[in-house]
Amino acid sequence: MRFNLVWLRATLLLALAGSFADLAAVELIVEEPSGIERIMEPVTCGVPLPEGYASSPAELVLSLDGRQVPVEVREVSRWPGGSLRWVHLDFQLSVPAHGSRSLLLDKGEREAFDRKLEVIEENNAITVKTGKLEAQIRRARFNVIDMLSVAAEGDRMASRLIPRHGGGIVAWSDSVAYRSALDPASELSVESNGAMRVVLRSAGRLVSRDGEVLLHYLCRLYFYNDSPVMRMALTIENRDTVIQSKVELEGLHVEIPTLLRGSGMAFDIGMIDEDYQGVFGQTTALSFSQVNDSEQAYSGSEMHWEQDESPRVAKSDRIGWAALGAGAGQVGVGLRYFWQMHPSTLVLFARDGFIQVGMFPKRLKRVLNWYAGVARTHYLRWAFLRQGDADKMRSIVTACQKPLIARATPEYYCRTARAFGKLPVRGAQNYRAGYRELAARVDSELDKGFEHMLKMIDSRTVNGVTHDSYGLMSWGDGLHYAWQPGVNEPGNLSWNDNYYDLPHMSCIEFARSGSLQWYEYFFTRANHLMDVHMTHFGPDNPLTGHNRYNPATEHVRLDPTDPGDYKTAQVYVHMNQAHSKVQGLFDRWLLSGDERAYEVALQGLSYAASFGGYADFKQPRGAAHQVLTLVNGYRVTGDRKWLDVARLTFDKWWERFRSTDEKFISLYFQVGFLLEAFIDYHEASGDRRVVEFVKQAIDWMVANRPEDKFPNLALGAGFVAVKTNDPRYTEIQQDYLSHWQGVQGNAFKDFAMHGRSVARSLYYLTDDAWSE
Repeated sequence: MRFNLVWLRATLLLALAGSFADLAAVELIVEEPSGIERIMEPVTCGVPLPEGYASSPAELVLSLDGRQVPVEVREVSRWPGGSLRWVHLDFQLSVPAHGSRSLLLDKGEREAFDRKLEVIEENNAITVKTGKLEAQIRRARFNVIDMLSVAAEGDRMASRLIPRHGGGIVAWSDSVAYRSALDPASELSVESNGAMRVVLRSAGRLVSRDGEVLLHYLCRLYFYNDSPVMRMALTIENRDTVIQSKVELEGLHVEIPTLLRGSGMAFDIGMIDEDYQGVFGQTTALSFSQVNDSEQAYSGSEMHWEQDESPRVAKSDRIGWAALGAGAGQVGVGLRYFWQMHPSTLVLFARDGFIQVGMFPKRLKRVLNWYAGVARTHYLRWAFLRQGDADKMRSIVTACQKPLIARATPEYYCRTARAFGKLPVRGAQNYRAGYRELAARVDSELDKGFEHMLKMIDSRTVNGVTHDSYGLMSWGDGLHYAWQPGVNEPGNLSWNDNYYDLPHMSCIEFARSGSLQWYEYFFTRANHLMDVHMTHFGPDNPLTGHNRYNPATEHVRLDPTDPGDYKTAQVYVHMNQAHSKVQGLFDRWLLSGDERAYEVALQGLSYAASFGGYADFKQPRGAAHQVLTLVNGYRVTGDRKWLDVARLTFDKWWERFRSTDEKFISLYFQVGFLLEAFIDYHEASGDRRVVEFVKQAIDWMVANRPEDKFPNLALGAGFVAVKTNDPRYTEIQQDYLSHWQGVQGNAFKDFAMHGRSVARSLYYLTDDAWSE
């Protein structure tokens, strides 16, 4: 019998592979979202592939309007049978303002193209040539770019724009400067050297002249074939191992000198509605600052400006870039989330051609408590032009706010590639007639809850405190509570920290709907999860990969021991899996290729596996988050050891079910999370015990907790209905789904708690599910 089952499975897989051999090309849609023309913008995107479709990245070609587009295709993960499951693409594309392009990813023979990228590794430095620029980066005493020239035109000599310097990354605390350029032990390596892009990775410390270390940094520099663009992903970490410790930060900058200097030098600054252009006269510096959630400030006499509208109201993508120079060359930079992650500043110094990006500007004379284990990642986009071109510069550096995204259709994500498991595409036509009204209501409630959350980001009042979700540490999170009425102090505010992996839930809705709004929400929430919720004490420290408590007071603390005195809240690192979240980080890596997200996801994965079989039966969500993390780790890495640990946890719960009639002890709202995790484990492993386990769990909840109508249980009920072919469980599923409401009293936590898996449960109301 075992032989027959194996033979049948192999036959089905071969048939599946044969059907995908004739699959039409994958359509990738690119829309320009910001009203700014994009000129050969580098695009990185993730594309899932159906099982059996392709075995090697070399088989895939990308085309636009019938002509091949130069592309780099990198393997990300594989199906258990060996075929490609996800790939990352790198290519360049021009798109008019508010326009769109449709590309096709297909199998075929890739045409050769002119690769101008060149990497030269020497003892003290690495040089990267792109065809448009040549940059030298120091291995030790990292200063971002030690020297840079733009390529010559015709017979002219190359023009140097950046001289050797002592700038780079600098932070201030207690009036002392700590610089990356003062760290003799920093390390630089080539992380990726492909056909369309090169990635350099530098890791080191911010060090004072006395040799004292303040913070650690990790910086990636991205260079692109025949492109003047350099992207920069900069993560700052406080690796102090005493979790109550903090750095009182006074400033955090990236400082780069240029050879574009002196009076008469031109400048460009992006404003809400249009750019401001001018020429330096007697003024030595111009600065443009996002002071707080709504106030902007400008200093310098060469520009006449008044703030007409709050950026929180305008939500403009044009803010957050500046450029220096014109005829002799031009250097520009854009800082992503410039107004959302306030305070921030862009400064141009005419006298010495200095460009300063203030991610926490020292000139505003503030102090930020940066606690141990907390990180923050900033994304900058630099452009180096041979001759000033305001339109091209705007196109390049403003793109940092909302980079172009190449996405497939919901039909492809959900049905063809099954990129995120078994999901139903939105739309009544995908459901059996009797279920269409219910499915439409579930989706409508999801959208209502989403709109409600968007409003709460801009302003929320709890316990007499009105606050928004903007700021260096707050962007990507949502306000949960204020402990003392009317006290608007950081230590009094509690934050959701994306309870129940709200980023992953949002990613699922992007896949089902194709909505860029859902994508942007998922992406920014994952950013916060990656940096602030997960802890970062160093790569070899056992605390790294642990998680904070939810909801976290001041992002890092427990609830106050005395709710009437917020100062009694203690800094805390949660030592179990009850508040762990990693799926959204894997999603971010798969869809965008963000290496930082992948690094942190692997840290969380190792932490989850360190528990072995997880037997906290009082909190089902602990085992749920662990197993969900492990199964995702298995799917992405292909390493079965993660799935083996998930099996150990299931074994413990399976033995408990067999040894007691009291299946669950307390916290019954968490049962749905556990069932979701074990369903994922079943899909990855084929462990048929899961069907009986989920059936017993639903039966127990119906018999013993009939008043608990938690919508997150609908997935388990639908799963049992299909697996046992018993329509009674479909009725139970419908009952749970009928209680789903998107608008919750707690806009973020309760939305994810009740609705985390409602969209997934809808799959079991489709013909696809019943025809399995």
